[in-house]
Order: sequence, then C-alpha cells, then structure tokens
Amino acid sequence: MSYSDGLQVTYTIPARVLTAAGDLFIASSPRPGMTGRLTSICAVMTATAGGAGTPVIQAGVDGGDVDAYGSVTIPAAAAADSIHNTLVRGPVDRIPADSLVNISQLGVSTTTGTADIVVTIEWS
Repeated sequence: MSYSDGLQVTYTIPARVLTAAGDLFIASSPRPGMTGRLTSICAVMTATAGGAGTPVIQAGVDGGDVDAYGSVTIPAAAAADSIHNTLVRGPVDRIPADSLVNISQLGVSTTTGTADIVVTIEWS
C-alpha cells in the first residue's frame, strides 16, 4: 500500500545527555502500510560537549542493523552550535512498511554535553 501524499515527520529528543550510549526511541509509520526514508538527523547543542569520545546518533532496524538507514557523528561543539547536513546514508534506502526504526546513540562524549536530537523521516 502506498499513499500519494507523503508525510514528513520530525521526532525530537530534547536535552539528550551525550555521555551515555543506548536506545533513544522507536519510530514507526504514522499509518499502516507506509514505507519511509530517513531524510535527516540533526543535533542542536544545549550544553558544550567535547573530550576524547565521539557520539554517533544512528537510525536502524529495531533488533537488527543499528545504522541501516543512516548516522550522524557529533563532534566536540559549544552550546548553541548545530550539527546538520552531515547524514551518512546507510546501506538501506527505504524503511519497509510497518517496520520499527530504532534511533540510538553509539559512543559517548567524555565531558558532559547535551543536545536536542532531531530526526526526520519521510513516510509515503
């Protein structure tokens, strides 16, 4: 099933602490039968992050390939900096119908930092 009018859905995780790796949230299509495409992962720093570690925000198959759809590396950054237009596409372009998308963080910042993480998926 396909819908002629696609929906662009933006998911926001406010004030994500970048010193802890793990799952952030699970996204699913807004209507049954819709397929999707990851269009962006952005971060707006709400507190300075830095140190030796490099957090990576990734979108992948729930219970499977964690970066199948794409990922973004968050470099050391000052508060109010934004990280955008750096999406690295994964090997899978389309999110299958009725699939769950796991948004997670791999790697950590060694100094405390937080960011608002914004993930956009186009569903059709």
